[in-house]
Order: sequence, then structure tokens, then C-alpha cells
Amino acid sequence: MVMDVMSVVPPAICDIALALGGSSYYRMFSMLRLLRVARILRSVRKFQDEWAQASMGWAQAMMISHGVLSLSRCLVKFLLAAHVCACLLKLPSTISGEYEETWLSFYGYCQHKIFAANSSVVLAENGPMMECDSGAKLYIASLYWGVMLMCGITGGPLEREGFSPAEQLIFTVMSIMTGFLWSSIIGTFCDVMASQAPAKRRFNQLIDQLHTFSRETRLPKRLSERVLHYFHRTRHMQNAQERLQLMKFMSPALRGEVALVVSARWLRKVDFLIGTEQSFVVKIATNMSGCIFTPGENCPTNFLYIVSRGLCLHGGKIKKTGETFGHDMVVSLPLLRSLALQGHALSFLEVFRLSRADLLELVQDYPAAASRVRWAALRVAMCRMAQLIRKFVTE
Repeated sequence: MVMDVMSVVPPAICDIALALGGSSYYRMFSMLRLLRVARILRSVRKFQDEWAQASMGWAQAMMISHGVLSLSRCLVKFLLAAHVCACLLKLPSTISGEYEETWLSFYGYCQHKIFAANSSVVLAENGPMMECDSGAKLYIASLYWGVMLMCGITGGPLEREGFSPAEQLIFTVMSIMTGFLWSSIIGTFCDVMASQAPAKRRFNQLIDQLHTFSRETRLPKRLSERVLHYFHRTRHMQNAQERLQLMKFMSPALRGEVALVVSARWLRKVDFLIGTEQSFVVKIATNMSGCIFTPGENCPTNFLYIVSRGLCLHGGKIKKTGETFGHDMVVSLPLLRSLALQGHALSFLEVFRLSRADLLELVQDYPAAASRVRWAALRVAMCRMAQLIRKFVTE
């Protein structure tokens, strides 16, 4: 308790002790303040854990990415280490009370009273009267030197007359410790930079594997170019597939909310889904799979399609991003389904689709949705029957 009280004594009290009792009292107060550091170090581990939890909470609240959070932590560690270095640079002269043969005197931060202009007076125990710059100036100088030492810009001069042995020993220890710290900061920065744009990195690896595959299998040049062109044009669909895989790691409720936000505005354009239960629409969205068609390919029937990217010709109409087709896959009679029109890809066509079998399996748990699907199937069946009758009459 006594040490805690003495360790937080203001610097002004230390100056009074210096004036009344000389440098011995001053060093006593300084040592008591230094002992407080031992207790602070004991709480470093607890502070690190609390800081990690707090920073993670702030990152989640502010939607900060892991890379930005890691760089922010490195910056905080760097500033704290720079502050510790600045304090250690002045530690030997503060404990010993000797300012004459130190870097403070060598670089002119502390001078003999006869040469000094202003600032606080420091009396060395066995030395002459000294005057040093203000505490703020000394701290800035120490911080500047400590940062240079950490960054590897300079390790300090080597002139024997400019430094005491204690200072040289501290500089050596600081150089080793800050070297490890700076290397960890560089490693973290490189790791963050390497982890940026993971989808782009995976795509580049895929292209490299494709080049290797083409060489090993000796594909013709034109076929190899077509395959490369296909992968480059369908890159967005690969990203969409990765997003679908990411949703599988979410809880069912959270996955449903995300799927509803992403796909509901498109699914609501399907006539037999309008007015159905929201949970049913969520299940439809989460069960859709991605598919890609090259220019000139036909889209098979028995699927409900949502155009994600590209152009498609269906029933004499151009279907573009966000539009749907294939609603007639709800018809049960194979003869009537055979009259369904296929979509024709006019460009690289990226779609999300749901099969008829998946729809019938999902609709079993939703009576209201099942009723709307049956009515939709009835309307489509009547239209198909009308087409068959017209065809029979004309023939």
C-alpha cells in the first residue's frame, strides 16, 4: 500500500524533495516509482486478454475486417513499445542521478548551469550543477530515438564518451527485443496483405492448375483457349458458389434471413410463390444451386431458373439479370411438360435453378404453398392442353 501511494507521487513533490534533501531523496522517490512497474507487469497478461476481447467487440460492432483489426493491434503494440523504449532511454540517468556522462549531456539536452539558458535544475550527487530541457522535450527526444531504434534506422552512436555502460547495455537489450517486435509486425503486415482478396488468390491458383492440366493432357491450343475463356467468363459464378458454401456454416435461422435478403426479390417474381409463407421462400432460396451455360447452349426443362448474369432467350423474350423462367415445370403430366420451352443462352449465362423434384419435396410441409403450386400447375396444364388441341386441329 505504501509503495502504491509513493509510486504515484506527482513530479512536483519529487522536485521539492530534491531541493530539501538532495539527490538521495530524489533517487528514493524515483526508485519507488520504478517499483510500481513490477506490479504493472503482473497485470499485462490480463490487460492483453481484456484488450483482445474489447477490440473484437469493437470490430464486430463497426464491421471491421480481420485484416484491419490485426493492423490496428500492431499499431497499438508499436506505440506502446515506442513509449517503453522512450522511458528506458532515460532510465539509467534517472536512477543514478548522473547526467554529465550520458546521452542527455552528449547531445545537449542537459548542460552545465553556466551554459544553460532555461529549464529545470538537476543536481548530480558527485557532479556539478546541471540544467536539462523540459520533460516534454526529453520525452519527445527519447521517443524519436526509440522509434528509430525499433524501425532499424539507427542503433545509436558508438562513441564511448557519449554513453555510460548502463545505457549501452540497455540499448543492446532494446535492440534485440525491438528487433523481434518489428519482425512480428512485418510478419503480421505480410500475412494481412497475403490474405486480402482470397477469392482472387484461389482463382489464380485455379488458372495455374488449368495451365498445368492443359500441358499434361496435351489439349489442342484452341480447346485450351476455350477452356480458359470459359473459366474467366464464369468467375463471378464461382464467387457466388463460394457464397452459397459460406451460408452453409450459418445457423438455419440466420441462413434463412440472409437467403431471404439475397434472393427473395427475385423469387417473388414467380407467380406460384407470391403470397406463400416466408419460411417456404427461404427454403426455396437456400436449396437453389448455381449453373453456367456457354453461348448457344440450351437450358434443360424441369427447372425453375433465376438469371444471375448474362442474357437468355426464352419464349421469344430476352431474359436478363434478375428475371426468371421455367415456371411451367410444376406440371405433373410428362406429355404436357414436353411442350415446355427451353431457354437458349445468348452469352455466358449464369443462373440459379431449382429442380422440380426439390420443389415437390419442399412443398409437402407447407399446405398453403402446395395449394398455390397446384393452381399454378392447373393453369399451365390448361394452356398446354389448348396448345395440343390447336396443333391437332391445324394438322
